[in-house]
Amino acid sequence: MSIEVIRYLAVNLGASIAASARPAATLLVVQLVVVVLVDQGLAVVPESYDWLISAPAVIVVAAFAIVEMLAKHDTDIAAITRELKIDNLTGVFGAAGAVFLFASLGLPESEAEALIEGGTNAVDDAAVLQATAEATTTDHGAVVQGGVVLVAIAVNLVVTRLREEVLQFAHDFAIGQLWARVETGGVVGLLILLPFFPLVALVFFLVFALGLAATAIAIRTARKAADERRRTPCEECDYSVRVEASVCPECDVRREPESVAPASLKVVLESFAQDSQGSNNGP
Repeated sequence: MSIEVIRYLAVNLGASIAASARPAATLLVVQLVVVVLVDQGLAVVPESYDWLISAPAVIVVAAFAIVEMLAKHDTDIAAITRELKIDNLTGVFGAAGAVFLFASLGLPESEAEALIEGGTNAVDDAAVLQATAEATTTDHGAVVQGGVVLVAIAVNLVVTRLREEVLQFAHDFAIGQLWARVETGGVVGLLILLPFFPLVALVFFLVFALGLAATAIAIRTARKAADERRRTPCEECDYSVRVEASVCPECDVRREPESVAPASLKVVLESFAQDSQGSNNGP
């Protein structure tokens, strides 16, 4: 696999992961990268996509990015977007928009000829900018480009789902605003790094995604354990029934439900800590 293909995968998968947290900001950064590449004569976009890098389009996306940043740092608005699953929709939109924009890039004819002949490029720009141009404009074929787009969207959906678990965890522990600041700083920093050092940025993005996965699995395990603690054996069939249930789902025997307030993850973990301390102290 050539370094150009690896860079191509890096910029696209990196953008899809970033879009799970800040879709508008991700699309804005990709727009600006494409604008620079086109302005320097290192890439072209199809006429049907010209509007995506026009000044009005960049301004609109920039406005959405600002609103997005403000909303992510407001706990009430963030809670509403989580409840309505808006992050899922905007994340896919940001990832798809960014990846499609990269996939639409092509080399100017003179640049393509120089690349094929193995000669030097006519445009004498910085090596880093040239590497980014080659990564995003080298012809990878429709099948490869289509596959990368689909994989990028799938990665975005998975990371968005994992992120929901972590956001709920942050909300339960009243560290939602701290998480938002860390997330914003990390995503913006890595998005700036992505066009120049895509492989380095992708490593950080993958570490972020794997960290989310590990945290989400731990949280889900804790929630499952908490659910087991909220069950009691049915008097008729010994089936494990939720304490708030009025009917046993196994034998349909009616029972007296208990009124139990839903416990947050914070309460669950605190109760686990108390139980563990009690068991360590002994009778």
